[in-house]
Amino acid sequence: MQLDREERKEAQRRIDRSAKFQRVLSGEEGEYVLKEIDVNTGYKNNTFDPDPYINAYKAGQRSISVFIHNILEQDTKQAIKLLEESEMKNEM
Repeated sequence: MQLDREERKEAQRRIDRSAKFQRVLSGEEGEYVLKEIDVNTGYKNNTFDPDPYINAYKAGQRSISVFIHNILEQDTKQAIKLLEESEMKNEM
């Protein structure tokens, strides 16, 4: 797969972002902070409430943890490999 310049730039930005999140939230202190965020945002809880305003509020809170976990779970090694392959094809 060949990526254009903007796609490579976006892929590199995502790799950098993921690496920073992983670096900050790794280790004992980072894991503690992530668990606190998860507990306070209801990450593992059902956010449903019959009141639509409370439901929306809880879903919004939970979305913070979902966002963080999605970034942490991104496979940066695969993205880097894809970028390198694309650059090699561009050099040919």
